[in-house]
Amino acid sequence: ALIMSGTIYNKSAFCRYLGIREEDTCFIKTESTFPKENRPIYMKQEYMVDLSHKEWDNNLPKLAEIVNKVLKIFHDKKGLIHAPSYRAIDDIIKAVGSDRLIGHDSHNFQTVLDGFMNSEDNLVLVSPVCQQGVDFKGDKARFQLILRVPYPNSGDSFIRYKLKKDFYWYNYQALVTFGQQLGRVNRSIDDSGVTILVDSRFPKFINKNKNSLPKWVKEAILQ
Repeated sequence: ALIMSGTIYNKSAFCRYLGIREEDTCFIKTESTFPKENRPIYMKQEYMVDLSHKEWDNNLPKLAEIVNKVLKIFHDKKGLIHAPSYRAIDDIIKAVGSDRLIGHDSHNFQTVLDGFMNSEDNLVLVSPVCQQGVDFKGDKARFQLILRVPYPNSGDSFIRYKLKKDFYWYNYQALVTFGQQLGRVNRSIDDSGVTILVDSRFPKFINKNKNSLPKWVKEAILQ
């Protein structure tokens, strides 16, 4: 079997969590063929605020300022906002106050997504479930905001158990999700899209995982 992915950061961890023997696998790394100029990742203080669960409500006004600033920059482009939860969708849309933002609930995602994809308006989709399996190629989305370091939700009892017993697994899941998020607006060698990291905890997350993150990610980060 051949498994291809941009989010296999560590052979040992990948084999362990997939349940396959490391000695039966071969791990090959290759450089990205996508020009780094086409996929910048902005990790700049002017776009950052603490969006941890604890500080979410307190920092919503600042988040709204950041989002509105980005909307002005990309006034003629469609975009994507990776929200941390369904509840956060309503918070964001209400705080930002722009009719460009559209959200969905757990039941109408496909309907809203189809409408977004087919619209010629410069809409911005706010969603907690677009980190993988959705193709925002070309003008479907030219920018995205990742609002929170994507650690699994510790409100789930299984996640709490894994967090306590195997923090590496917990961190690895965040890395995988992060890698998937990065790829939503850069779909081919000729595609281009900007990623903006909003959570002020991202620099620590990136630094902590600098030995695991591939070169193609690190070379695109602008600080």
